[in-house]
Amino acid sequence: MVGARSSAPCPNKMRAREEKLLKYKDYLRDLGKIVKIRALEAKDERAREQEGSTGYHFQCGRLLAFNEVISILQQQAEGFDINLQDLNLGDIDPDRDLI
Repeated sequence: MVGARSSAPCPNKMRAREEKLLKYKDYLRDLGKIVKIRALEAKDERAREQEGSTGYHFQCGRLLAFNEVISILQQQAEGFDINLQDLNLGDIDPDRDLI
């Protein structure tokens, strides 16, 4: 058929889409790693504070916030069928590691 348009996507558009998806995947993997590292640092900082001090209570609140953020990230990932390892969050259990 003369002048018929192919319904197959253009290779350049497919490559651009794949690159965009990889960018988001890389972003989420790095974000998971950064949040996890900072959460574990907050736990270490709390351990260095004297129990009952203002600094200790501050670090407790900070640690609780990281616990909730990582829990939400993990729950959402599972809901979207995203492997937690892809987000660098497969090796942390907030309710075990961030209390």
